[in-house]
Amino acid sequence: MSLRYERTQADVRNLDTWLSEFQLNGEFSIEVTAALTDQVAKWGESQGWDPRFEVPSLMTFVSKAGKTRRGRLDIVFDRPGQPALAVEIDSRNNERALAKLATEASGRGSAAIWLRWGPRDAAPHSYTGASGLDPSLTIPPPIVMAYLDVMCHKKQYYRPSIEIQVRPPTSVEELEAARTRNGGWTRDQLAEWGIPFPPPSGWHGRLLRAIRQQTPQLEEGEHADG
Repeated sequence: MSLRYERTQADVRNLDTWLSEFQLNGEFSIEVTAALTDQVAKWGESQGWDPRFEVPSLMTFVSKAGKTRRGRLDIVFDRPGQPALAVEIDSRNNERALAKLATEASGRGSAAIWLRWGPRDAAPHSYTGASGLDPSLTIPPPIVMAYLDVMCHKKQYYRPSIEIQVRPPTSVEELEAARTRNGGWTRDQLAEWGIPFPPPSGWHGRLLRAIRQQTPQLEEGEHADG
């Protein structure tokens, strides 16, 4: 596993926490994507990165009219001392988005995040690299997927504040030790902690907070060695 991939996984966990309080109240698809684009840009800016929007990619394709077009990336973050970070935001399984990200990763050495949002039952399996309902769709490294689950009713989207009744591990060390070789966690392991699958946005941050809350805090002046 490359260092770039590991760092992007960490970025996705950070983004997941940032979006944990993101709410929707009946917006249509185009409005959700616009709101998410704004939130992702603010997240990157909070990291000290400069966002660019609708950035021409290296990938070209032939339009229905037979003309060669250059694809565009939703957001690219310029990051001092690090590879650029390309982000695509989609409400459906989009092979072209993945192809654009893969081309940027191989051609420019960029890090790549695919932010996929939609109802939970249509979520690809982010931790195995294979999509849930579409087995032909794969998410190859170094692309890392973030998933934001929402509810849909009559083509409008809702996302109330999510309350998870977690059963956290006893420590952060136990949480980290449960990772698979791919850097994620299995469905069974998440279920043991009370996390549904696919895990909703913000689950990792909520689990960390639950671990801290169950850890006794030392009184001022008290030492850990007694």
